[in-house]
Amino acid sequence: MTIQLLATSDISTRYTKSRYAMKEQAALTRDKPSQIFAQVVSTSDDDVQAMMPREENCKRTMRYQRPAPPVPQSFADATLPAEFTITTNNQQFLLDDNGQNAENRMLVFCSPDSLRCLAEVHTLYMDGTFSIHAIAPHPFKQLYTIPVPFKHVTVTTTVVTDFEDAVLRAVSAVFGRHINHQGCFYHLTQATWRKIQNLGLGPHYKISDDFRLFRGMMDGLAFLPVSDLPNGVHLLRILCQDDPPEAAKLPDYFDATYVSGNMRRNAAPGQGLRLGMRRTPAMFPPTVWNVHDAAVNGDSRTNNVSEGLNNKFFNLVVYAHPSIWRVV
Repeated sequence: MTIQLLATSDISTRYTKSRYAMKEQAALTRDKPSQIFAQVVSTSDDDVQAMMPREENCKRTMRYQRPAPPVPQSFADATLPAEFTITTNNQQFLLDDNGQNAENRMLVFCSPDSLRCLAEVHTLYMDGTFSIHAIAPHPFKQLYTIPVPFKHVTVTTTVVTDFEDAVLRAVSAVFGRHINHQGCFYHLTQATWRKIQNLGLGPHYKISDDFRLFRGMMDGLAFLPVSDLPNGVHLLRILCQDDPPEAAKLPDYFDATYVSGNMRRNAAPGQGLRLGMRRTPAMFPPTVWNVHDAAVNGDSRTNNVSEGLNNKFFNLVVYAHPSIWRVV
């Protein structure tokens, strides 16, 4: 019995020394955890190898031992060590980096497997969080995410985003104008609510059932067929309250921004200084925000998939304004 106890104690001691060697090498060198694990295990006896946890568990422990690089204060300081450019199973993770000297630094992360899935999905959902929303690491201003659903189709035909003009232009430039670019219905309702507040109508909204109903009808224009929108806007103008007078500006705003656009003066060609009027297109035309077809076909009307991912990611990093190392 004494001999068996001594033998067991000797194995445990050698196992403890092997685990400590992993941690020490991880803390003192920049070697990859996978390299450290392979090196230590290859020099360990069979009985010690049998006690070793799974490789992923050992590598996770080693990463905790390694102090993170200094938090970059500028784009030029943001130099990514090798372990921050690959996944835990040694796949390439840093997809693109426009360089430390770029005026607008951009890092793109995606594994090869996720990239293949991304190329085969029917609908892409995109959403960004700015630095004021706590997730984007300093000195970067925005964390932009594109969730990858693990189901396969032939080609991407729909992209769902919020209402950012730069995003609209980028989607058209990358995917072409044939793509169905759908604005998130939730963000549309948020935009009308912000306009209500900007017009000073927030207190009136809280006390007036009729005005709350009117706001719901205006948001409900998104569910009309596109061909019926002019009639819908005309009906809203008729139903709009005259008191307070600021309320009349609400359907004007919606029509100008999302339906008909604005009338602007410009010099008429060949008529000297004579001014003419021309209609400029709406910033966000109905084809972007109308969800009639999506509702009929049972498709998603929002990009809540991305919103949910951002919330989960925030819970994962635990605290606001994490370092870039923690985010990666």
